Amino acid sequence: MDVTEEAILDVKKQVMKPSTLEQVLTNVLDDIDSDEEQEIKECLKELDALKEVSPLESKIEELKDESKPVEVKLELKTLPSHLKYVFLEEGDNNPVIISNSLSTLEENSLIQVLKRNKEAIGWKLSDLKG
Repeated sequence: MDVTEEAILDVKKQVMKPSTLEQVLTNVLDDIDSDEEQEIKECLKELDALKEVSPLESKIEELKDESKPVEVKLELKTLPSHLKYVFLEEGDNNPVIISNSLSTLEENSLIQVLKRNKEAIGWKLSDLKG
């Protein structure tokens, strides 16, 4: 055999080489027993018997998310006397714990900073719901 024929055979092998999926499926078929083979044949018969639905006959249903948001009321634990809860949103939402020894000015300043940087705290009430 000359070099050209050898190169042609190598190219044919590469072109004719089955895909990885095809190899896996073929190998699986070699390992099945007669019961599994019969089950596969029955499934194929059932698939062949199914009527194909044309796009004109098919119906498309839009799924609607009818679930309503669930109100979660946090049960706040009793804190030691040197700590207290403050809320970053109306309606007692997004509680944070701060020192009870802050002055009114310090507390208001801290709350304003926390409100501006809620994302940095790392959680939101909605995170607790899901």
